[in-house]
Amino acid sequence: MLDQHYQTMYKQAASLQHQFHDYSHPMAHDPMAHVLRQEIHNLTNDIATNKNPRTIEERLRTIQTQIRNTQAVHPTTPGSYANPLLNHNQSNLLHTNFEQMRQGFRQHPKW
Repeated sequence: MLDQHYQTMYKQAASLQHQFHDYSHPMAHDPMAHVLRQEIHNLTNDIATNKNPRTIEERLRTIQTQIRNTQAVHPTTPGSYANPLLNHNQSNLLHTNFEQMRQGFRQHPKW
């Protein structure tokens, strides 16, 4: 059974998971999208299994770093460039929301 804090964070993580899926759907084939989807899925599992808040915070930092990396334009073939996985506004919004979650876990009594 999840405590109240974990229940709240689980709902927030699930919401962010859906939000990321909506944003990344057009680029679903992108390997970076797959990695981020997996990390966010693992985050919801970590919360659902009451992992240590410090472990969850580390996963949140990893996700935030990967979100920032999605803005980088990377070459797909010589002379051509792919669109970034997330646009600047999407990336900033997700990064901010995951930061709020991270700060929330720092307030957890088990911290």
